[in-house]
Amino acid sequence: MRGATLLVGLRRALEAKGRLIPRSMADAVLPHPTLLGYFLFAALLYVPVVLIKHDVAIPVLVTRDQEVAEALFSLGVLVHAGRCYLRWAQPLDQTLLNLAAAPD
Repeated sequence: MRGATLLVGLRRALEAKGRLIPRSMADAVLPHPTLLGYFLFAALLYVPVVLIKHDVAIPVLVTRDQEVAEALFSLGVLVHAGRCYLRWAQPLDQTLLNLAAAPD
């Protein structure tokens, strides 16, 4: 999950340098920065679970937070997949309005 958070930062850096090509493999793999909320919060919830599994006893932590973190991560992946689908949709006829195509 922390890897997804790092991928958001990598995408942001590539976009800032103008090196991210729209509709490329990197565009599909690297999540959009707006999804950082899902991935970062999921990573923050998952870190205590990892600490508990390594016998670091912190009495405030609850291992049930792992399911919440996994749900947030899965939701972030779903939103990213939907965003890719809407951005990559090509109209069959340029004169017709394609309802699935989002403006760039």
